[in-house]
Amino acid sequence: MEIRLLTYQAFGAKKKNPQERKLIPASEFKGPILQLTNSDKEAIAELQKQKTYFEVEHYKLTSYVTNQKIPQKMKEFYGGILFDLETNIESIERKIRDIKKARYQQQLKNENLQ
Repeated sequence: MEIRLLTYQAFGAKKKNPQERKLIPASEFKGPILQLTNSDKEAIAELQKQKTYFEVEHYKLTSYVTNQKIPQKMKEFYGGILFDLETNIESIERKIRDIKKARYQQQLKNENLQ
């Protein structure tokens, strides 16, 4: 077992990169950088609004179930609703990822054509 002294550098910005990867400056990066169109940005913003709504509802329902004394049968009912909310949140995250991935693939395709 190794014991280390806590130092200022342990919590500062001078800490080594945990993956030991060399980060490349944007000016030296070769390849396309994701550039979303206005329609993509609007679609992502709308999905983010929906995701935020579901997250708030999930938080409200979770705090209600944990703070109130309710019968087990109702807890199971609310558990189903919580699962549905979590599923909706995950599907929205997947849609956002798909939009970004599709745009990136389009940029790669356009770059290869030139």
